[in-house]
Amino acid sequence: MGSIAEHLRIAAYLAGGQQPGSTDNRDAVSAIEARLERAKLPEETTGISPTDLKARFALACLQCLKRVNDALLSTSTDGSDLGARDQKLLDTLLQITIYLGIYPSLEPNVGLPLSRRTRFPLLDIEGGTESGVNPQFLFYVTRELASITCHDRTFLATTIVNRYLADLYAAQLQLAFSPEIPAMSMMFSGDQESLKSVNMRDYSRQMLDELFARVSSLSSLEAFLSLLRAKPPPWFRAQCTRLLSQVVLRPTGVQTVFECFLPSTPVAGVLDTAQLQHVAQLISSVPKQVASVEEYYSIISPQLLDLVEKVESTRPIFRAAIYVTVQMINKHPHFGKQYLLNPLIAPLLQFYRSDVSDRKETRSEQNVDLHGRVILADEESVQCAIDHIRQLLVGNEISHTLMNALIPVIAPLYYIHDFATQSGSNVKVAVHTILLTFFRTAHTDDASSALWRTLMDVPRQATAAIAAGDAGGVMLVANEEGRVTVDVDRLQELLDEINNEELIAEFFLKLLEVRGTQTSDDPDDEFNKIFATELILGIMSRFGEAILKKPRQIIIFAKNALLSGEEEVVSMGLGLLSAVLGNEETALDPETRPVLDEILIILQAHSSHDAVEIREMAKEVRIQLITRTSAFGSFDTEEPKNNSASILQDALKELQDDLIPVRAHGMHQLRSLILAHDPIVEEQISTITSLFLDQIADEDSFIYLNAVKGLSALTDVYPRATLASIAARYHLSTLNLDYRLRIGEALLQTIQRCGEVFGKYSPEILPPILRVMHDPAKELRASALSLLACVAETAPLALLPVLYQVMDYVRNLLVFEKDVEPRRGAIVTLLSLIRGLGENILATLPPDLVKEISKQLRITESTDADELTRVHARTALNDIREIVRGVTG
Repeated sequence: MGSIAEHLRIAAYLAGGQQPGSTDNRDAVSAIEARLERAKLPEETTGISPTDLKARFALACLQCLKRVNDALLSTSTDGSDLGARDQKLLDTLLQITIYLGIYPSLEPNVGLPLSRRTRFPLLDIEGGTESGVNPQFLFYVTRELASITCHDRTFLATTIVNRYLADLYAAQLQLAFSPEIPAMSMMFSGDQESLKSVNMRDYSRQMLDELFARVSSLSSLEAFLSLLRAKPPPWFRAQCTRLLSQVVLRPTGVQTVFECFLPSTPVAGVLDTAQLQHVAQLISSVPKQVASVEEYYSIISPQLLDLVEKVESTRPIFRAAIYVTVQMINKHPHFGKQYLLNPLIAPLLQFYRSDVSDRKETRSEQNVDLHGRVILADEESVQCAIDHIRQLLVGNEISHTLMNALIPVIAPLYYIHDFATQSGSNVKVAVHTILLTFFRTAHTDDASSALWRTLMDVPRQATAAIAAGDAGGVMLVANEEGRVTVDVDRLQELLDEINNEELIAEFFLKLLEVRGTQTSDDPDDEFNKIFATELILGIMSRFGEAILKKPRQIIIFAKNALLSGEEEVVSMGLGLLSAVLGNEETALDPETRPVLDEILIILQAHSSHDAVEIREMAKEVRIQLITRTSAFGSFDTEEPKNNSASILQDALKELQDDLIPVRAHGMHQLRSLILAHDPIVEEQISTITSLFLDQIADEDSFIYLNAVKGLSALTDVYPRATLASIAARYHLSTLNLDYRLRIGEALLQTIQRCGEVFGKYSPEILPPILRVMHDPAKELRASALSLLACVAETAPLALLPVLYQVMDYVRNLLVFEKDVEPRRGAIVTLLSLIRGLGENILATLPPDLVKEISKQLRITESTDADELTRVHARTALNDIREIVRGVTG
């Protein structure tokens, strides 16, 4: 077999001393022939022509790699203790094998761009090879490289997986699925076996499946994503997407996606909204290989729940899991509620248990409190459920689908809040926030339904009661006292804090309807009627005219009053109707027409009332009603003209709220008006811009993210009116560091969205960036360089007027700057400029400037103390060489 040292010596013969530089084809061909001769390896027969020098060279390198790997397996070492020179030597042979053994046979756009895969010009020779795809040769090389990865403990196996997995996957996918490659049978020699025949397509699929099962999810995910960026043919894209979906379906697939897409340490602890949306879209899309949406949710949901329940709330993965959870609930509400939301809020749903009576029979076997009551949900689980709801609300934009799904837990939360108000429990603040957020932001129908259910239905349905926990929290215990009571005074205090007049009015009208129509011998119904009367009186005395601001609500109230058997109440109803109908300026919407038709019938009945006063009033009101409803166009059929003004007013009101989700909802409303190009935004552009600029200073990342999105929307729709004022704050030294960095992030999103048309707006943005480049704070200097890098890559021509100024700054920074981050930013700026200009760099930039850039990159690559800065410099230098080589031929 030979020793490792012997095989490494042969590897050195094959790799030679060739360094980036010479590209003379005759020298390269001669060099390859000389190396093959010196290595003296027996040549394998794999169907290649003896004149195909490149293929023979690739096979020799592959044979040497196999021998090294076998030697490593036969020893106790895995190769990690090899010297840096030997490891680099083996990596060079891998590059040669893949470059010459795999890529010549790959179809267009299958695999990765080779210009950035290798630094060895020796491999770019045009001679010494034969044209055309050779499936048999591709199959052989791919099979042998895959066999090395079976032994994942060796250095070579680890290197292939870490650096060349995408190349190996590309070859396997082409062999297994390309319509251009026939499913031929072929003969090859197995290990210690006689010749045997296999179907190449079937074998390749099996080989792909085995490699995919063996490699970590994160490595596979990164490999397939890099292959998809090359815009491959449809069949290749379909197979990559299928395998990506299988990664997500693995037990830790969701976490793998998060680790791949999300930064481990986001800037200022904030995750980019665009990243979250991309991840959410990937995870919430149901793969074709899954039979149904429900099956997919049953697979994915446990992974998300595990992350939500076990990962610390400060980690990016937790926040991403919360965001994706809400998005999945929004996308398929039924399954989202069943598999995601209900498990998170399960302790609170114990409020409605139906098996309490069964539990009483086995009380001795149950967990009971000091009063002997069965504990349905302990203190810790209740606290967790409350925390989960709060995170779902705070970590996302307002979702009305989520709000609707939360209706079942509003009742237990209300009674927990009521209990905590009396006892001083430590859960009060969190529950109070949830209730206010729900009742202020949910649709009126959802909020009204939840409030009615909480106060009118649940008191006679609840099988649980609230009890104090040992650690200052609360727990749910079996309710043994019958109907749950509602304290009207505390209810009114909460309604006052909710400050939702429309909700209170809707609830009030429904109470009137119950009071006027409910007739039953059921004691519960009679109790509800008495309780409704108490609530009506309490709401009227507390909120007064605020509950009857809309004509429709007054008319409904009047209709219910007319149905009352009490003369005073009927008289009040007639007076209200007369006031509404007698005011010609009062608009009546079409939804009111059916109610008015019912009132006509009721008024006809009152025309013969025993009381003379009521008879006369009923006749007068009936005439008013007939006159009003018969007039053409008496009902408004168009949307209110001031709808936008109303939305703006509501949004401004919400921005002043103490609750984070409510303020975020206000910013979302403003952003919707902006993106809709609503004229009212242009009228109030200065005020709205100032509001977003103020909110960007908020300490809460959720508010800050929404403010950044709002500013980005403003610069998208109204760039001329907003860019100057926003950019001005970026270089204002009187503002604090964090605030200016956040303004920089908003500008970054603007530059990215502008793309190639950025030049139109560069006079507003570039001067502040150039000023900030000289700021004393290194963080701001790095931020300015990031913005310049973005400009260089998306719209490089916009930098031409200031290019020499930028180059002087970058050169001085690389020479004199001691902090690592600004130096990295400087190199990334140069790299972005090179890539942005591409082949146009020689035509766009003066030759002396190109030489100066190359010189500075060589100096940085050789001398900079930071490894990452050196890598960026080396990459930029290679890119320039590739461009020059492509232009000059």
